[in-house]
Amino acid sequence: MPEIQSLYRKYGWFTIILVLFILAKLPAMQLPYFWDELGVYSRAGLYLHDNGLGLLPKNLPPELSRGHPLLFSFIHGCGYFIFGDGVVGGHITGLIIALFLLLSIYKIAYHHFDQKTALLSVMLVIVQPVFFAQSILVLPEICLALFMLWAIHYWSIRKYGWYALMSTAAILIKETAIIIPVVVITASIINWLVQRPKKSSGFQWKQLLVVTPFLIFGLFLIIQRQQNGWYLFPLHGENVDFKIKKIIEFGIDFMSFTFIEQGRLVLLAAGLVIAIILLYKKLGHYHNFTTYLFMLFVGGILFSSLNFFMNRYLVFAIIPLIIVFAHLLITAVATYRWLYVFVPLVFFAGMISMYGYELYPVSDETMSMEAKFHYDEDMSYIYFLDAQIEAVNFVNERANNTTQFFVNFPMVFAFNEPRFGFPVSKTKTIIQVKTKQKGFEYAIISNPGSYDFKLPEGDSLRLVKMIKNEVVEIPIYEPNFEW
Repeated sequence: MPEIQSLYRKYGWFTIILVLFILAKLPAMQLPYFWDELGVYSRAGLYLHDNGLGLLPKNLPPELSRGHPLLFSFIHGCGYFIFGDGVVGGHITGLIIALFLLLSIYKIAYHHFDQKTALLSVMLVIVQPVFFAQSILVLPEICLALFMLWAIHYWSIRKYGWYALMSTAAILIKETAIIIPVVVITASIINWLVQRPKKSSGFQWKQLLVVTPFLIFGLFLIIQRQQNGWYLFPLHGENVDFKIKKIIEFGIDFMSFTFIEQGRLVLLAAGLVIAIILLYKKLGHYHNFTTYLFMLFVGGILFSSLNFFMNRYLVFAIIPLIIVFAHLLITAVATYRWLYVFVPLVFFAGMISMYGYELYPVSDETMSMEAKFHYDEDMSYIYFLDAQIEAVNFVNERANNTTQFFVNFPMVFAFNEPRFGFPVSKTKTIIQVKTKQKGFEYAIISNPGSYDFKLPEGDSLRLVKMIKNEVVEIPIYEPNFEW
């Protein structure tokens, strides 16, 4: 009985929060796949499900692996075997990964701080639109955040073998984990400089495991070179850019997303007020693990600024800031209980922003739909899916098994594969892109979408249907004459 009471005190409120989170995600479980999960990641997991599981580059065609390590696709391939190979199976796997991340946040924050900090961290992470939206999607960012957080935790408590294991898993999810050794070494140096311990534990040979991600990724690249003929996916090489102007521009955009957008301006303001109070009143004390969390954020911003720009990549960098904020708030309210007012303010700021509403406007009516598009950063992606489903139904009602049509990305993958969650089509799809596209009976163009095509100009096409909402427009054309 005492053991049950102890478990309830430790995990009771956390379990309630998790159940509420699961209930909130249930309506989205049967939604079709969206954008990159439709075009790449779900297809990769299904390929491994259909053709055999494996972790080597040869196990996935390059157009699906994109040169990335295969652990994430492997996990989803296993998920398709366990939960079924439809969208529900894919989203259940994604939800389980998200639940493990929330449990990890709770346990790690509990270990380094206290239970109140752990509970508040979990609550505030859940209401971040970028997390809530991705928490069931077949995308690697949540899984990456899971293993990166455990890696820095184990390094900070000097369990270097477990660090090696978690950092290996992280680098096999995505190359971004290459920053982990730099993060933990930098944080360790800062902690030493600040605290200057009289007695140092000295160098341990196990600390050489810090380079594990480098070695594992290097080995993966060598194998990839042998099996695919290249180290890095050719189309991705141009995304890495060391030009100072580009790094600064991306850095500013990422800082804006992290601290201002999605209602986090409220979190920033609250954090500044709390930090000033703590410093002025000399409350609290220096904590080693906050340095690791902060350096994970800094490393995430810097690495992302060198790479292809996608706000969703910052999930693993935003979570450490949430934990630090929760720790500072719980520390401050021990003396100034009125500071609890910031909890509902930050919570509701995230809720208000969940479906794309901009509490602090960063877009305006003069911007194109592509420039305003939030992709999978918040739940507004469901409006895009609504339009996609309507477009597929419209064409299906008018097509037969000989109908040919052209569709741009991402909608092109919505046809002919029922496991992607869209209405089944009997049509024949033209998916190849020519300099000047023609030969179709219908052209379905999503904006935002890919633009690497050119439709016939002038009076050769007529608009037969325009599907439009706040995030996407999908014109459907027919030719005015036979090709």
